Amino acid sequence: MNCFKKEHINRLKEVIKNDSKIILLTHLNPDGDAIGSVLGLHIVLRNKGYHSHVIIPNNAPDFLEWMPDFNEIIFYKHKREQAKKLMDEADVAFCIDFNAANRLGKMEDYFNEKSFFKVLIDHHPEPEKFCQICFSDTSASSASELVFEFIVEMRIFDAMNKKAAECLLAGIIADTGSFSYNSSNPKTYAIVGKLLQFGVDKNRINSNIYDNFSADRLRFLGFALNEKMKVFPEASSAYISLTQEEMKKYNFKIGDTEGFVNYPLSIKGIYFTAIILEMNDHIKFSFRSKGNFPSNEIAKKYFEGGGHVNASAGRLNITMQEAENKLEEIIDKYKNDINKSWD
Repeated sequence: MNCFKKEHINRLKEVIKNDSKIILLTHLNPDGDAIGSVLGLHIVLRNKGYHSHVIIPNNAPDFLEWMPDFNEIIFYKHKREQAKKLMDEADVAFCIDFNAANRLGKMEDYFNEKSFFKVLIDHHPEPEKFCQICFSDTSASSASELVFEFIVEMRIFDAMNKKAAECLLAGIIADTGSFSYNSSNPKTYAIVGKLLQFGVDKNRINSNIYDNFSADRLRFLGFALNEKMKVFPEASSAYISLTQEEMKKYNFKIGDTEGFVNYPLSIKGIYFTAIILEMNDHIKFSFRSKGNFPSNEIAKKYFEGGGHVNASAGRLNITMQEAENKLEEIIDKYKNDINKSWD
């Protein structure tokens, strides 16, 4: 599927002038794909001579700080006035790796007020209509993959360099779990091959993403798996729940639970997993599945969320006990479907 329609590309080329001021936005609580995709496009646009800035609602995990030009990111949470000034002056805004304006958190209202030209580049299902142009492809492994294609379609690939390639490859690696899911399309590997031609060290990037945590985080993972993981073999399911008190005990930082939800999937016969996190004002859910069991439908129907078939998320304003009870009821209700999902 090619989501980059010629008429949309041509229209965007007319909108973006040599002196255009461009802002690149991604979602609240950004992950590796969010950071990699916005920085990759930012570097290419800057190399082409455009005025480009990256604005993100809140902090990124510190294990992503190695990415090229990470220090150029403007975090709205800490530099609100600077971010607002850039939004006031912007001509074009690229919204990358999110499908709804509410994913901008506290930036949403200010974003919605602005009349700048808005462009969506995303791979999540059911994008909302909040941009003039929408480049959406749910078959893509990541937003970073789509950004690469966008750069090619816009005829600005001559501005690609090793730093931009590192960012985009990092995003693809992060959103596929180092090519362990959402990565069966040959096109993904063709793009990876082209990125590697810039002299990018894939092994180093993989290590930076997956071998770059604190000792506290490793102990926290051990606690989560040993003390807080519940397994339901009869339903081919498992989940982990973590309270604020437990997170505080292990000096929790943003990104420390990244990937926790995937570990129970390594258990033989487990096809559906979840992690439940107690946040300040809500309960956060992340879901993973194997085969054709639609975790995103569960997220949408019961948890005010959504996402991909095998990776999704949601949130509810309930207690942790209520969250656990609700999830266990759903696991029991869908156990036959989950058991058949990998047939």
